[in-house]
Amino acid sequence: MKKILLLSLAMNIYSQLSFAQTASDVLENGVHLKDGEKLFLLFETNKLKFEAAKSIEDPANPVSFSEVLEDSMIFLENGGGVGVYIRPLNPLNYSCTTENKIIVDPVDESAAAALGSIIKVLSNVNKSGGRESFTEDSSAEETDIEICEYYMNLKKLVVSIQTQLSDNQKNRINEIFKNLKNLTFIDETSTKDKLAIIKTDMDEVETHFIDISKLIDKGKTATENYACPYPETFMTQFMFNTIFKELTNTLNEQKKRLTNLQAAYNLVKSAQEKASIGGGVPGLRWCFKLESVPVKEGKISVYTVTIKENGLKLSEDGEIVNVETKEVLKTTFRTRRFSRFIPEASVGTAFTFLKYNSYGTTSDSTGQQYVGTPTANTLKNLNVTTMINWNYYIPNSPIHPLYQIGVGINSGMPTLFTGFGIRSNVGLKRLTISGGIAATWLQELNTLKVGDKVSGTDDINKDFKYSSSPTFTPYFGIQYNFK
Repeated sequence: MKKILLLSLAMNIYSQLSFAQTASDVLENGVHLKDGEKLFLLFETNKLKFEAAKSIEDPANPVSFSEVLEDSMIFLENGGGVGVYIRPLNPLNYSCTTENKIIVDPVDESAAAALGSIIKVLSNVNKSGGRESFTEDSSAEETDIEICEYYMNLKKLVVSIQTQLSDNQKNRINEIFKNLKNLTFIDETSTKDKLAIIKTDMDEVETHFIDISKLIDKGKTATENYACPYPETFMTQFMFNTIFKELTNTLNEQKKRLTNLQAAYNLVKSAQEKASIGGGVPGLRWCFKLESVPVKEGKISVYTVTIKENGLKLSEDGEIVNVETKEVLKTTFRTRRFSRFIPEASVGTAFTFLKYNSYGTTSDSTGQQYVGTPTANTLKNLNVTTMINWNYYIPNSPIHPLYQIGVGINSGMPTLFTGFGIRSNVGLKRLTISGGIAATWLQELNTLKVGDKVSGTDDINKDFKYSSSPTFTPYFGIQYNFK
């Protein structure tokens, strides 16, 4: 019964360490961020790449962004939090959002639970408008009445405005928009230079519309001041007011494209200015500063970066419209406080060589039973063990030295293991070979002794107690972590 209880406790320890994969992640894939290093990200060809560096502007140590940020990577930081930055994105194409959640560090939590279970075992001894054309009434009859020059000048003005409105600037606006959308934000200088050219082109389009607006205003004023005897004043003013109203509507429709272009430009210009500021200090410019990652003792920050395709585009009929938002990338990485020793639980076997006594009964001719002479036994079989290994973290190392402590169950005798070993990080990953001292608490008779009368072996079993001091023997252990 005691053996079953102890075995259950040992298995409970391991079940509490079901997140041991995190310890493996730390040892096998953990990236140690040195003091002052920050995390720089680059979104390229639908992949998120990263570089750990102190500066993004150091010509002597240029960032290469050669590594892809894999999902669930873990970064180890010395304390104080991790600054996260991303190379600027063109807001007409993409947006970036972040989310951070803080959870209990399962490595530390599991190790504490396992250690508590070991102690328990031992204490019992883990997110265009239309254009109006002004034409003369072809049905109008010839008349000898002379039309005044003021009237003819108004006609010429209308024709001039119509001619200018025939160029609705749509093609040019679309070309400017394409130039905006194609900005790659690779570097600050070229981005600023191209934006300056785009702004000049936009100003020319705006000047075109401003000139037309001035001509329409001139025509409206001239219409109000019209006083010729022929054509008659009231009808002429009504006609020209109607014409200039239609011309104004056409102009306003055409200007909507410019307004949309200007909004797109302002988005891109704002992104450029934000990127130019970056982190606000030299070495952190030309990037977007994202939410920093807090790093706390005993906690893990689960940080998610989401890239979405959104912004603006040209529709099939050549109008600037919003893009339907679509997620193109979502990557989560974790950060924990750096510790040189990483606890990891594993289950395996340990070879121990131990001598112990077992007791039975003898009986006389009357059937009276007595405590018999003890039988010497040698324990050579395997112990089921639960170990906590404190692995020494060495970046990119094929092996990790470790110190371990654990418990073993065999023949109802609790055994405490403590020793040193090596954990493999290549080939048979997560295989541990160790050796040390096994301290076993043997069962001894308490009040009974050889020759005492008993009613049966149950009396002997009830009289057993664990020895006050353990028996020390060497052990050789093999453990493997499947997580």
